[in-house]
Amino acid sequence: MPSQRLRKPCRLRLKTLVEPLFANGKSEFAYPLRAVWRTCAANQLTHILPKGSSESIGRVQMLVVIPKRKQKHATDRVLLRRRVREAYRRLLPAFEESVRQYPHIATLSVAFVYISGKAEPYDTIYRKMEKLLTNIAAQLS
Repeated sequence: MPSQRLRKPCRLRLKTLVEPLFANGKSEFAYPLRAVWRTCAANQLTHILPKGSSESIGRVQMLVVIPKRKQKHATDRVLLRRRVREAYRRLLPAFEESVRQYPHIATLSVAFVYISGKAEPYDTIYRKMEKLLTNIAAQLS
């Protein structure tokens, strides 16, 4: 069984990928989550990334945002970030399989923004994450 950890290539961390994601990305909504996503072709990546860093970029990258304005306590933000990451991690193999069907996509960047003012239970977050990933996979073509 392959490892199910979210390793560094799976995390969206480069400023050159995050800024265009929020500026030009497409958006999906399933309360309490909003997903902003953007695809990049291989030729776009060579212009965006510094030399030699394309090897450390995964096919699907994710970022979780829990706004301090909505969740005042750091412990609540950490709890919600863990819940969102866990739901994503469990749904990732099927999502990656659907992304692999499109060879023109070099990388898919996704940011999950938690928009609720209260902490939702894990099963709610999991169901909404599943809905978001299904909608994104359907729009990739």
